[in-house]
Amino acid sequence: MCIVGSCPELGSWNPHRIIPLEKVLNGLDESCTFSWNTETEDNQTSEGSEVLWSVSLQLPLQEVQYRYCIAVSARDESLSEPVFAIKSWETHFCPRIVPAKIEQNHAGDTISKFGVSLGQHKVEAGWLVYDSAVQLKLGISKNHADPIVFWRKRYKDRKVLVKVTPLELKTEGLLEDTTTDHGDSRAALATTAWPLVEVAVLKEDCCTFSRQDQFGLLFNAEDFTTFQCRLINPKSIAYLFDFYLDTSPGEIPRLIGRSHLLPSNLVNNFGVTTIPITSSQHSPIGQLTVHYMVVKPMPLGASDMSASFARYWKETWTGLEVGHRGAGNSYHSEPKSCATIRENTIASFKYAAEMGADMVETDVQLSKDLVPVIYHDFHACIALNRKKDQEAPDLLEIPIKDLTLAQLQALKVGQFLAVEARKNEAPQTIHLPRIDPAL
Repeated sequence: MCIVGSCPELGSWNPHRIIPLEKVLNGLDESCTFSWNTETEDNQTSEGSEVLWSVSLQLPLQEVQYRYCIAVSARDESLSEPVFAIKSWETHFCPRIVPAKIEQNHAGDTISKFGVSLGQHKVEAGWLVYDSAVQLKLGISKNHADPIVFWRKRYKDRKVLVKVTPLELKTEGLLEDTTTDHGDSRAALATTAWPLVEVAVLKEDCCTFSRQDQFGLLFNAEDFTTFQCRLINPKSIAYLFDFYLDTSPGEIPRLIGRSHLLPSNLVNNFGVTTIPITSSQHSPIGQLTVHYMVVKPMPLGASDMSASFARYWKETWTGLEVGHRGAGNSYHSEPKSCATIRENTIASFKYAAEMGADMVETDVQLSKDLVPVIYHDFHACIALNRKKDQEAPDLLEIPIKDLTLAQLQALKVGQFLAVEARKNEAPQTIHLPRIDPAL
């Protein structure tokens, strides 16, 4: 549990300068000048007593704003000392406040619960500060069938549990053999705090990231499952996939195979890779197809923790009606699905407003003479004027930036599948309007 706030003593909202709290089991130190105390949802010890988090600081004589966050101590050989990776933080629009003038406080008066302020619970996932996130996704896609395929008949149509464990690679020098292969009876590796591995499934009841169970997650090919690993240096971490046969309740799942995903398999920031599944005797028994994505941390100073607008709207908010290029796209291949008014025109914007749109989305580009005009594509396809063979005209592609405003507005614009429907357009539907009359 950490704290960050508006004054230098609390890090000045800088996510790189959050201050850790100390766990308190048996009350507070009465010599504290001023103490904050907070409890998390998991605030019970094995004996059932409360667990509090506390910090004591000397603050300036002015109003101070602050928030709590949950962070994980991240260690890596590339760092001289451990850093904090923010896992979640309070995102109330109005942060907590320490008034400029306060009287002597008692512990019972200052205890608060993480995520709850003024009767509202608002907690969001923390962003990447020092660490990167590697997402490993298992699911059926357009170009790839089942992500987990077993070639042995006895494993066909059997449910399996999947667990992902990060393994630190040491590629320099000779490695000492300190491991023992226990075969199929090997126990699942214990869950560690760092690197942080979580899993989520694209379903209503488990769509948020949470820790893996001891033997992983029961895999369903029809679901879209994402394993997320937060770490400091993606190039030094490999990923071990363990596959266990699902058994009856009370029985220990049996390990049937494993796969190793190396950093060299992650060629780009995102992509797809297929790796073998091997048995404990190192024979191939199947293959695993993984969609991966590597997300790198934000630049230093890019954001602070003073406010979050990610969940600014209330949960009862139904959303905004946004007109796409006005009243809709008018350049589909099938004219029957086109908007009746040409897209990115003033007439289209007005019609969207009449239909109840809250706002419209449009595209703005600069002409050769630096006049902002409304147009979507970077190029205009100009047809040569020919009397015959109108069905297949020759098209000349010219960048919008290479034509002046007068040249652009002199073009006769049509859609070849619906030219006749565009002949008698009103003056307000002139193509490539300037941005100032549209505003």
